[in-house]
Amino acid sequence: MSSVTSRSFSSASAAIAAMRILGQLTSMVLITLSLAIILGSVQISPGYYAVLEKSIKFSFTLAGLLCLPGLFFSLVRGRIHQEKQ
Repeated sequence: MSSVTSRSFSSASAAIAAMRILGQLTSMVLITLSLAIILGSVQISPGYYAVLEKSIKFSFTLAGLLCLPGLFFSLVRGRIHQEKQ
């Protein structure tokens, strides 16, 4: 928000909200897809806890790997604003 003029606050806020919702939607698709592929359409019971754990570990690993490009681009970008002294 510090990068936009005060006239553009509403548009910037809307863009931030849209990206936040898109991120939440993407993460829910990721979790649902991994559960459907690895666990299948079985009812979760103690006999399937190991498969459920495998699915959860896969989801966290994939989500972590998807964060790496964002981390890389954030580091490459450098400092946008100069520090005030």
